[in-house]
This record gives sequence, structure tokens and C-alpha cells, in this order.
Amino acid sequence: MAEWETRDVAGVALTPRDRRLVDEVNATRRMTILETRNGVRVETRSWVGVLRFEEWELRVVPKLSGGDPGVAAMVHATAGLGSLRALSGLRTLHASGATLLDLLAMLFARECESVVRAGLLSDYVEREDALPAVRGRILANRQVLERFGQVDRVICRYEERESDVWENQLLASALAQVAPRVRHPQARSHLLRLRALFAEVCPAPPPAWRSPSGDDYHRLNEHYRSAHTLASLLLRSMGIRELLRAGEHRGFAFLLDMNVLFERFVSHLVEHALTGHGVRVHRQRQDRLIWDVDRGAPYARIIPDLLVEAASGSRLSVDAKYKAYDDRKLSPADVYQGFLYARAYGGARVDGVAQAMVLFPCGGGTLQRKRLRVRDGAGADLAELTAVGVPLSLAIEELAANGGPMLQAVRELILERLGKA
Repeated sequence: MAEWETRDVAGVALTPRDRRLVDEVNATRRMTILETRNGVRVETRSWVGVLRFEEWELRVVPKLSGGDPGVAAMVHATAGLGSLRALSGLRTLHASGATLLDLLAMLFARECESVVRAGLLSDYVEREDALPAVRGRILANRQVLERFGQVDRVICRYEERESDVWENQLLASALAQVAPRVRHPQARSHLLRLRALFAEVCPAPPPAWRSPSGDDYHRLNEHYRSAHTLASLLLRSMGIRELLRAGEHRGFAFLLDMNVLFERFVSHLVEHALTGHGVRVHRQRQDRLIWDVDRGAPYARIIPDLLVEAASGSRLSVDAKYKAYDDRKLSPADVYQGFLYARAYGGARVDGVAQAMVLFPCGGGTLQRKRLRVRDGAGADLAELTAVGVPLSLAIEELAANGGPMLQAVRELILERLGKA
């Protein structure tokens, strides 16, 4: 099925385990699955991926990105995995029956192999144990309370240099969860080999995991960043919080939110297009521009997906909307938001009119453009919202080629609204 599609699927049934999976998916509103007299009714939303039931499988495939390989390319770009030319083998893998999970798992396996080649990190880990000889610091209080009168062992606190550190634990945990769920033979072979290697390094993965932040990385562990990004993406898309939970791998959901992915991809696209043109691109910048007059204090923040700022001080908000605006009107909420941003960041002007932009995905091979203006009661233009349809497949190709006419057109539109054209 495609995104935002409703279909009645006849001749399939849900087992008790399937119903538990359906309840989890319905509760998170990633899609809606309802049992009917003849089968099930499925209503997809903006999430793509695979739901594997005990007797059948449901795949949700994106319409505008060139299918699952296109989504893998978007993930590859937003995760900072290097040149997109490395993705050439994924289309061959997809042609042989690989799902989106298989493709992303293959990317993850490659990044894990890169970490192994660069060298697994080890660090000093603090331990406490009863030892036959003194090592480190004796814990006198515990010795008296737990081993009073016994001198064959001494409770000590000491440091041991080990590879069982959080950098390796996250990869070991993700490999343990992903490997049993991958079906494509080539991807599965890579993952199983890596799972065995990391299981020796980290014999007991932690029961919970967290996505690392930029502050977690430094000179010694920077080569883990890309692998960690993919590990977090895979675990989050499978809805896994507790890594030691019991359960069969026959039924599970792997669903990726295209809203979030498209927003990150647009950020990468705009940053790439504007590199070297004297502007700064801020992601998710928060500005307290809505004011409570009575209290004399900020009321709410404005948070555009991107804020492009020129050296002159001119600023332009650029929002990413994963919606099919190529064949329908912009929603009132997106129009109102765009006009608010245009007026709030009024430094970017064309013909004296405040500007804002929205980027959305479209088909075909050229940019689409719609311009809306809001006027006052006297008919004077106050703000303009430019909605630009970006052909995703072409954008992915031009990023792989490090440039092209579509990227140039995006750059010119933005620079024109900043007064730099």
C-alpha cells in the first residue's frame, strides 16, 4: 500500500498475537487497522515500512521518493553517512526482494563494519567485587557488613579497562534486535556475523537505550556517530524501549515517519544548496516573538523548521511539509503559520512584501511553485508565502551528483527572497 491510502484486505485473519500488535500500532496512530467480516481494513498515514503478522505481511511504500531505495537514500543523506554514490548497490538489493527494513539494516551493517575497522573503543569501567587479593580501594564498610571475620576475599572498588562501554552497547543492542527480523539473506548474513562479534564484546546489553546527543561524542568516539544514528533510527522505528523484553520475532512493526524524515532531508538539502553563499541556516531555532502585553513577558515561541539568515540581517523561514500539495490547496493551518512567520521574521522582502517559504514533495522532474499573499483591508500586500514542490527522486539524484539544476533553482529562490539574488 501507499501512504494515506485506505484498503479492505480480504481473506486475512488476525491471531491473538496479531491483535496485540495491531493495538500497539493503532494506539500510536501510525496507521489504523480494523477487523472486518471478510478480513481487515487498513488506513495508512505518513508512516512507511513493514508490519509482519504471523501469517501475512503489510508493506507501506512511499509514493514520491522513488520507493524504499529512495527512503534509504534520504536516511543515508540525513544521517551524514558520506557520499550517496555508496547507495548504488541498494537498488540491486531491493530488486531481489529486500524491504525497507532490509535496506536500512544493510546500511547499519556497513557502518558497524566501519566502526570495527576503525577499532572498537575501550575505557576504564568502575567495578566492585570480592577479590582474593587487594586491588584498587578496599571498601571497609561493606567488608565489615557483608564478610565480617572472613579474610579469604576482600571487597574492593577498582577500574577495569573493557570494551563493554555504552558506545558498543548501543550497537550490540540494535544488532540483537534487528538481526532476527531481517529476511533478506545478504543483509541477514552481515547482521548475524556482526551480532556475534558484538555479543562477545558486550555480553549483557542494557535493558534500556537512549539516543546519544552531540555532547556524547569526542575525538576518540566520533567514528561511532553514524552507526549510532542508524541504530537509534532502527530501534525507534520498531517501537523498542526495553531491549530485554521477551517475545517472538515473527510479528513486529517497523514504521518510519516520513514527516520527520522529510523535514531532516529538506534541512540537509537547503544547507547543501546554500553552502558557500554567505548565509547561515539554523535548524529548529526558537525565538520568543509572541508577546504577552499585559504581563510584559514572552507568551510563546516560534520554531520554524529552518531559518536562513544573511549577513545583512535579513531572515527567511523555510518549513517542510510532507503533504501532497502538488494537486491540492495548502491547508489553512499551514497558510496561517507561513504568514505568521513572514511577518515575525519580516527582514526578507520582495517588492517590500515580507516573505516565507514552504517546501513539499512532488512528482515529476521540475520544481512546482505556488505564491499566496495576504492583504489588508485597503488591498495592500502584507506578506507572501511561496510553496515550492520538490521532486524527491530528482533531489536525491542531484545530491548524489553534488549538484544540479533543481538544487540551483532552490538556492536562487531562497537567495532572491533574502535580497541576495
